[in-house]
Order: sequence, then C-alpha cells, then structure tokens
Amino acid sequence: MPVSREKSLPVTTKRMYQTTLNLYILPALGDYKVKDIRKTNLQLLINRMAEKGLTRSIEITKVTLNQIFEMAIDEDIIFKNPTRGLVFPKHVKPKTRSLTEEETKIILTCPLELKERAFISTLYYTGIRRGEIIALSKNDINLEKKELYIKNAVSFEHNQAVLKTPKSIAAIRKIPIPDDLLAILKDYCEQTNSFFLFPSNTGEIMTETVLKRFWKRIIGKINVYAGGNNKVFALSKDISMHIFRHNYTTILRRSGVDAKTAQVLLGHESIKMMLEVYDHISDADVSLATDKINQFSKLTQSKLSQNSKRNFVIRITKALQPLRLKGSAWSWWTDLNPRPADYKSAALPTELHQRNGGSYRARTCDPLLVRQMLSQLS
Repeated sequence: MPVSREKSLPVTTKRMYQTTLNLYILPALGDYKVKDIRKTNLQLLINRMAEKGLTRSIEITKVTLNQIFEMAIDEDIIFKNPTRGLVFPKHVKPKTRSLTEEETKIILTCPLELKERAFISTLYYTGIRRGEIIALSKNDINLEKKELYIKNAVSFEHNQAVLKTPKSIAAIRKIPIPDDLLAILKDYCEQTNSFFLFPSNTGEIMTETVLKRFWKRIIGKINVYAGGNNKVFALSKDISMHIFRHNYTTILRRSGVDAKTAQVLLGHESIKMMLEVYDHISDADVSLATDKINQFSKLTQSKLSQNSKRNFVIRITKALQPLRLKGSAWSWWTDLNPRPADYKSAALPTELHQRNGGSYRARTCDPLLVRQMLSQLS
C-alpha cells in the first residue's frame, strides 16, 4: 500500500500553489505529458513571465515546478529534473516600511470606538500577526502581570476561521503590555463578555469577510480624520494590519531592545529574517545617526584638543625646568597656560604652584627669556 506524501500545509500556501498552477503552469504546459516537458518549454514560460515583470510569481512557479518534477523522479516517470539549469530573473523584493511619524500620530489620536481602538492599539504595541490577534481570547490577557500570550492562530478556509496552533514553536510566546495599551485593554475587557477578545457580532471568531469589513471601517475613520473622504485617500494605501508588525520591530530597535529579545517577542525562529525583512532604516534614523556621529566627532576633537594642549604644557614646562626660571618668567608662562588637570604628575617646578593673592600675576617678561624657553622645544 503506498504511503501518502501529502503534508499538512497552511491554507494560504495551498491556495498559492493552486493559483500558480491555474494562472501560469497549466495554460502553458497543460497539453504536455510530464515526461515530454523539456527545459526549453520551461524556459519559454519563465521568459514570458519575466517580460510581464512577474518576478515574484516566477519565484513561486519555480518552486512549484521543482516539486512536480522531483515527485515525478521519485515515481520513476522521469529521470532528470528539467528545472535544473533554468535561467531566472533576479527577484527584487518589494520595499517594506514602518509607519511615519505623521501616520503614527494620526492613528493613535483618531477617535474610534473602544473595540476598534483596542484592536489597532494591540497591533501597534505588540506587533502580532493578523491570525494571532483574531485568535486571542480574554484568557490570553494578564492585566496584572501586564502580559499577552500567543497560544493559537487562525487561518481562513473558504472564508471560515480555523483555529490552530501557531506556525512554529517560536511563535508561542508572551509579550509585555505597555502602559498605554494596558489602560485601553482594561476598559475594553470590562465591557466585552465574549470568550474571544475581538469576536464577530455573534461572539464567534471573525470570518475573513467580517475581518476585512472591520478593518476597512477602522481605516475609513482614520482616513477621514486625516482629511480624506470616500473618494480621496489621505493616508498611504499600503497601511495594512501587517505594517504594524514591521513598525513594532522598529519601535523595539529604537527603544534599545537587543536583537535576540526582539526575535523572541516577534515569534521568529531566525534573527536573520527579522533583521532582513522586518527592521527598517528610515530617513529619521539616518538623521539621528548623523547627529550621533557629529556629536561623537565633536567630543573626540575636544578630547584631542585638550590632550594636545595638556601635552604641550607638560613638554614646555619640562623644557623650562633646566632654566631655573622664577618670578616674572613663571608668571608670564602660567598666565598664558592654565594648569592641566594632571599637573601634579607633570613634574612641575615648585615655583609654578606658588600663588600671589589667589592667582598668578601677569608681568612683563624679558624677551630673551621667552626665546630661551621656546628654543628648548626645538
């Protein structure tokens, strides 16, 4: 009896493969038997997709085709994978970003219903995934310890929510609740009696359609608050639930949270993915870095200047020692050059320490003595 090799894939992954088959692979190769497909057929398909700029779809098509032909090899249908050696265009990942200061201000100050405010504030202050926030129950919120627990996640199958365990062990985690979010959640939890934290009107987990409508209503209110209307969008159209996850990573970095801790809070198995995908350097970050570099440079120059002056004073003082100068000569030198901070370790002659009325007096010095002092430095 053959053993099934089917794996339990997320619904979104299955949907991605099916879409790739229907849109690209079957229209181009559907009339061929697997054993009759050649590398030239596949390269032609890739080239046509590249001409349309479908670089991301090419990546998915590449993975799908490779799995098909590897399976065919295992079943002894073919003996060589025709995807090997194909030329693929370089995929440039779309640039992601965090919220701007203006967007943040608008989102955090916009008048919203309590449920809407609690929902978007939870996204902002915790950076959890869409499927994670929908799966939250009131038992996952510990207001006393100021902690939020991620134990479950939701995926959608034919619009219906399916409760499941998170995508990885790392995704099962606890996240601190900041004070600003804590106050909102306290008020919200007192007013909701459902098991799930953000349920539908029936008290059940939101369906995909209900979630989209709920989010659209929130964004619509924020858009109006920002000066837009039904026809004019005042905010950037890429503000989604997922952008708050990118933004949370940036908040952690700017708050001084180390990369390992940020990885745990975000529920990532790899620090590399977090740094490459979710951390963003904005113009404000570059400006801040420039200011810090300038401050460091000024501090360094100041220290170098102080050290240079101190060393010069020590050098000339040591050079003056053999001259056994006193009185007006020492007064002239010490008035022009205040004592260095470590003058006691500079082996200065006793005359330099003598004061007259609390300070050194400036007197006219014999030019010959001055020339003698300076000649000792050459």
